[in-house]
Amino acid sequence: MKAEFMTLWDGLTSSTDRIMVLGATNRPNDIDSAILRRLPKRYAVSLPNAAQREKILSIMLAATPLDPNFKMAELVKRTEGYSG
Repeated sequence: MKAEFMTLWDGLTSSTDRIMVLGATNRPNDIDSAILRRLPKRYAVSLPNAAQREKILSIMLAATPLDPNFKMAELVKRTEGYSG
């Protein structure tokens, strides 16, 4: 199946048509080198820091009724290593 996919991918480009392929993974070292060669640009996005996690969580929980004892700082601390 991978060989067929790669063959079809090679036929996607022409002088008049443009196609954008976007891929995302949390395991970049496991991507096949043949696929990587066909992706001209790569961007590494690091995990969010505490301030960024707090902003993400605030947005996600904005419409959620929270217990008066809820501590955002504790949730931020417990989500270290989580992605957005």
